[in-house]
Amino acid sequence: MLKKFNAIVILFFILKNYSEGAPKKRKGGTSGQQTQGNANYFEGGSSSSPALTLVSPTNFSCQWYGCGENFVKQEDFVNHVNGHAEMSQDNKCHWRDCEREEPFQRLAHLKRHIVGHTGVKLYVCEYLNENGVRCDKRYTQSHKLTIHKQTHAGERIIYKCDYHACA
Repeated sequence: MLKKFNAIVILFFILKNYSEGAPKKRKGGTSGQQTQGNANYFEGGSSSSPALTLVSPTNFSCQWYGCGENFVKQEDFVNHVNGHAEMSQDNKCHWRDCEREEPFQRLAHLKRHIVGHTGVKLYVCEYLNENGVRCDKRYTQSHKLTIHKQTHAGERIIYKCDYHACA
């Protein structure tokens, strides 16, 4: 009985700390997935700056250098921040406290980086189970949503090496 209990405890620890969307360790020693209403760190980001600064539980605050504008709607906030990125002629992130100094090679890379600061998860799973309960898991990258959707379909991608000597 004790072995089974220990196995369950270990499983929950692994799921909590290593599954998609779980808290990730950050440079500053702080962890936690970004949720609306706090200013913890967002998984997958590349700096130790707060992911998202909320003025209130429903307001988003732009932390682009020299801005500080606040938004009620997430969509307006995202469009605003993307506008900063598009106007950035040096392809550098000018988010407050961002530790990355080198420019990005492409605008798309800068925008992907900024998602780490804003905490915006645009890719939403809309799976509806047999009880009518919607999944609603959110991801910052489309390929992570695609991988997640396979759990609902019961699919697993198995990669096999094409090299003839590989077992």
